[in-house]
Amino acid sequence: MTEYDCELMPRLHHIRIAGEHLCGVEMPHNLTHLWNYMLTAYRTAAFIESCPADQDIIHHYKEQMNLPERQRVSLQVPTKTHTIPDDVLNDLKRTGLDKK
Repeated sequence: MTEYDCELMPRLHHIRIAGEHLCGVEMPHNLTHLWNYMLTAYRTAAFIESCPADQDIIHHYKEQMNLPERQRVSLQVPTKTHTIPDDVLNDLKRTGLDKK
């Protein structure tokens, strides 16, 4: 991973998690190169270890947007999304972009 990856990938991940949970918006599945880039980061130990839990990302953006909390985040089991949608993964495998 380069310095640019360390800047870009966390932002993409935050957009993905916050967008899905707060706005109901998913990254388009036809952006296979973007998904491949994210999959590469999701398979990197440094990213996995340093990435905050999904609840922490959502809580941060709820605070920024002044949205009320319905449930105490501290009582939830932390989850970390480090996968990509199955249909995107199948497309990556079919096209040979997935190296694993």
